[in-house]
Amino acid sequence: MKLNIVRNLENGIYNVEVKSVTLDTSEQELIKDAVPQKLDIAGDITKTSIINVITKEPIVDELGVPVLDELDQPTFKEITTPTEKVEVLLRLGSKFKTFPIDIPFSRSFSVVDFGEIKAQELAESYADTIQKRIEEIMTKLRAKPDTYSRDEEIII
Repeated sequence: MKLNIVRNLENGIYNVEVKSVTLDTSEQELIKDAVPQKLDIAGDITKTSIINVITKEPIVDELGVPVLDELDQPTFKEITTPTEKVEVLLRLGSKFKTFPIDIPFSRSFSVVDFGEIKAQELAESYADTIQKRIEEIMTKLRAKPDTYSRDEEIII
């Protein structure tokens, strides 16, 4: 599948256009076999980032006894765990389109409404959010192939 998303800035308006989707033959068959797929083109616009969560774990010897420092205090080692953080940037009421029939569509974010930095961040996050939602639809469809359809010739 190829997804074409066009991002354009004009007159202080950040525009995101989901311009086209190209499906290969097997993907077209998946879409045809399934119930119409609904794509939420509004809803929550989110931004995902990776943060490092640092936790401390006591250092113990081979018997499980805590190792003490020179002041007889337990010692600890720091463990860094990368963690995904999802932040909701904007909540919009849900608006559904049928995927892929209702492509193209677009959404705009104005500097007047959101400010320069926020408008650009919303536009980038909107494009990312729509891409993830389309990927989720296709992943779900690929996980349920058609095992029913066939052409049988039976001699009786």
